Amino acid sequence: MYFAPLIVTTFYSQPKERVLLWAMLSGLLCDMGSTCFMGIQAFLYVSTSLILYKTQRFFIKERWISFPLISALFSLTFYFLSYPVLAFFNRPLCLYNTALLADLQHVLMVDLPYGALLSLLAHKKSFTPQI
Repeated sequence: MYFAPLIVTTFYSQPKERVLLWAMLSGLLCDMGSTCFMGIQAFLYVSTSLILYKTQRFFIKERWISFPLISALFSLTFYFLSYPVLAFFNRPLCLYNTALLADLQHVLMVDLPYGALLSLLAHKKSFTPQI
């Protein structure tokens, strides 16, 4: 989910069509390096962006926690959408509770701090947290 923060950033600054274009390009870049069928990552990025595009209405851009939360929500939605999509293409899946918990743990331990770090680096003004 390297491109989740990039796509979430475009939620606030670009129209929906441009966000979907960025999502498709990001997914195609991921497809080039993955072992899945070509286009699956692009489909998942675009689908997740379509589902979560309206979240910028609920999460205010000025709050420092909004960006990491939407990034983590993007990653979590992406992971949960990937199970049925990969099953549709006859990809062997392990749908054990441990796999689902591992995805949730990855979102909390990696994606949320990654989004927070990028959010803090992107703010050029002094850091004053507001919750």
